Amino acid sequence: MRSAFPELLARQGQPAAIATLVDKTGSAPLPIGTAMVVWQDGTVRGWISGGCVDADVVAVAERVLATGRSELREYGPPSPFGVGLTCGGRLRVLVEPVYPELLTAAAEVASDRPVVLRVDLETGERGVSWSTRAEGASLVGSAFVASFLPRPRLVVVSSTAVTNPLVRLASELGWRPVVVEHRPVFAAQVLGAEVVPRMSGVELDRRCAVAVLSHEPAVDVPAIMAAFSAGSAYVGAMGSAATHRDRVRRLREAGAGRADLARLRSPIGLAGVGGRGPVELAVAVAAELGSAGA
Repeated sequence: MRSAFPELLARQGQPAAIATLVDKTGSAPLPIGTAMVVWQDGTVRGWISGGCVDADVVAVAERVLATGRSELREYGPPSPFGVGLTCGGRLRVLVEPVYPELLTAAAEVASDRPVVLRVDLETGERGVSWSTRAEGASLVGSAFVASFLPRPRLVVVSSTAVTNPLVRLASELGWRPVVVEHRPVFAAQVLGAEVVPRMSGVELDRRCAVAVLSHEPAVDVPAIMAAFSAGSAYVGAMGSAATHRDRVRRLREAGAGRADLARLRSPIGLAGVGGRGPVELAVAVAAELGSAGA
């Protein structure tokens, strides 16, 4: 659902229906909370099943746009008489006109504030609250509940050839990229991310990931130590084996312990991705973020 919010906000006032996967059992390709938006002009964004029932969902959304009445659809295995899921799962899909509470939630998410959206499937009652401790979507009794946390930050230390590809990938994967770069000429080359001159300008926490792309000890060591101190979910640093050995020595001198150093991913990037150009390295780092559970 989160991925639908930017265009919903950009096209406010244009008639649209949103289809949301509110429940599933058995095998199904996409998680609860997945959404598709269908505008009156025929624009469609998103998927519900990855292909099996999406054409039918679009048709239902067009009907909802015409009638103004929500519909709750159920899909199971295919039959000779209708569409279905070849994977054998069962889905429940709520299709409804875009409503004010949805846009309120979208605006909160766009501002990186925590928000919870609740829709009662029996009464149609909708509500928004502003406190949540976890992100996810589920069916709670008769209500579909979607909770959104602020995007976790990916702090990229230094502007290099890898930075912009990594920023683009991270944004697509749900991260909020922040680039730390003190050199104005290189800071000006960063696209699609907030830029700050020092690590002190970034609030680190346990949800953050820190990717150090610099090769300057005066920059690398303080950034890595700050990530260790914050307990950041991922800490990676670029460099050769020789650079890594020298960096570890400097980190020990700065007070890093054995447990901290064991968390450091260096050289940065998941092995086996292939290629070492800037884009390939960005893909390798993004893959390592996922494999580390960050």
